[in-house]
Amino acid sequence: MEGRRYVCIGDHDFIPPTVASLLMERVVAMGRRLKGKALFFGRGTVVMGCPDRTVIALYTSDDDRAMDVFAFGINRHAHLSGATAHLASVLSQNYGSLGVAKQRLTRVPPSALDDAFVDHPCQHPLLGPCQVVPVTTAVRDDPSTVLPEWLAGEYEVALPISWRWSLDNVKETLLPYFLRTANADHAQLLVDPSVVSETWEGMDAAPAAASADAHPPP
Repeated sequence: MEGRRYVCIGDHDFIPPTVASLLMERVVAMGRRLKGKALFFGRGTVVMGCPDRTVIALYTSDDDRAMDVFAFGINRHAHLSGATAHLASVLSQNYGSLGVAKQRLTRVPPSALDDAFVDHPCQHPLLGPCQVVPVTTAVRDDPSTVLPEWLAGEYEVALPISWRWSLDNVKETLLPYFLRTANADHAQLLVDPSVVSETWEGMDAAPAAASADAHPPP
């Protein structure tokens, strides 16, 4: 499982209901484009299953202070990248002043539950015991080619089509334009390793492992 938690930075800020609603619609639409189907709907929550045995989910906390996006399966990184692209788009278009911090959300394996050296401060309603650690994100100056192809297409769907009229080059795709012109805080919400570089405490060998399965073969 790979996931990200987006937490409101301001003490009195919250995730507006329309953000959860818009993102739920987009995650469902993305899943259907991948020939998937909805497995569960709840308050600010949706779980989509795809034919490649990947599951992508969105969950909004009861206090509306945080939103979790996570995925299971061999293509989890690509699905997570697509969903977070929609999140960045929704916030940049509609709630540009809402500041959110990105954290990495991972499940604590059963074998580590009794390990005193493994922190699991989060009891997630859908995932059980989880670890949550802050993520530092740097947007790449020269993003590499986005793979798989459906993910590259998903960026085109996710980002505001009205921007196309502002492109310096009509053949330019929306992703590099977004990275060049959007608020840096919104670009840092992305997770695709071809677009951003992420680091977090206790990564160990995680970057190599992530790069190996970030874009698995279809």
